[in-house]
Amino acid sequence: MERRSSHASALLLLLAVAACAPNTSPIVKKGLQGKPPLGTPLTFPAAGELDVDGDGAGDGWWWVPFDGGNAPEEVATCGDGSTTGLAVSPGTGGDLVVFFDGGGACWSYETCASGAAVDRRFGVEEFLAEARGF
Repeated sequence: MERRSSHASALLLLLAVAACAPNTSPIVKKGLQGKPPLGTPLTFPAAGELDVDGDGAGDGWWWVPFDGGNAPEEVATCGDGSTTGLAVSPGTGGDLVVFFDGGGACWSYETCASGAAVDRRFGVEEFLAEARGF
């Protein structure tokens, strides 16, 4: 009886280990295998540094346009059809802060066409105007 018990215990242990083993097979979703593509690497040339406070010197911010200039799939448009982008201040640490300024989203043709969205466009000029207020 004890011999069957030890075999059963060993079998249960083997099943538990096999069930908890990490899945080593690659994940395939929507034609992508493994990690999704990360897009175009960001570069921050000194000449593109933005003057946020208006004093004539760069302030550690860059505008990354989503206009398809880096890759055709990297396009985002606003309610008025203009392209938009993202303001980035890379900093020096490993932390990430994301700030979303509300008011520009619309969820259907009706909410976009009616002007319910506060911001119909958001480009580098709009970012500079708003950032100077902070």
